[in-house]
Amino acid sequence: MQEISLFSGISCHRREKVIQLLERLTGRKQHEFKEWHLVYAPPASLESDSALLVRPDLYLRLSTSLTNSCLVDNNSNNDFLLAPNDTSNILMQFSSYDWKISLVDAPDMGVKRPVTSRLYLQSRVLSGNVFAFLEELDYVFHFEYVMQGVQFIYGNCILILFQTLRPLEKHLLEDLVHVDISGGWILQASVYIEDASDQALMTQATDELAQIRKILNGICHLEPVTDNRLR
Repeated sequence: MQEISLFSGISCHRREKVIQLLERLTGRKQHEFKEWHLVYAPPASLESDSALLVRPDLYLRLSTSLTNSCLVDNNSNNDFLLAPNDTSNILMQFSSYDWKISLVDAPDMGVKRPVTSRLYLQSRVLSGNVFAFLEELDYVFHFEYVMQGVQFIYGNCILILFQTLRPLEKHLLEDLVHVDISGGWILQASVYIEDASDQALMTQATDELAQIRKILNGICHLEPVTDNRLR
């Protein structure tokens, strides 16, 4: 699957205006979401081959929803606090969550394109312990973050307005801080295509994003990203 996208930074004071415009555009209320993302890297990237650190296509990414009340409640949060030094056991407690595993490419840096395009492969974990699976592969934990925001659907386009947060301590979700200290938001408009070799589909998706960009031009400027470096 191929993901093509456009992005825009949204300041705190413009957030509500953007949401109101998206509600009028889509005819629907915002759908709130909060997701926990864990990124795992091949062991070589943490030992001998530093070049792999700029190869996100080799990373395996886990994600799960934190908006479902059956997943996140006071008991779950207390579980995180019980054994802060035993992070592997903490994660094993959450192996029964509805996890997704993804493999995501990164577009070439410095290449001027009308949209950001990257390979995006994702599957639900249907059975078994995904953390034990990653241990069998010798993949190691690299970093984590939480995404929270709202989502809208317009035609084939998925629009998400989100913030990225990180835990102050590894795997402890009680205390989260903003990655962007200004508290700003990011608007991402994306279309997903099953077959990237189908030029007709790619053109149609690019045109849909161009239409969204034009509609929102009065309140924000959707652009392809120009810097995909991992920090």
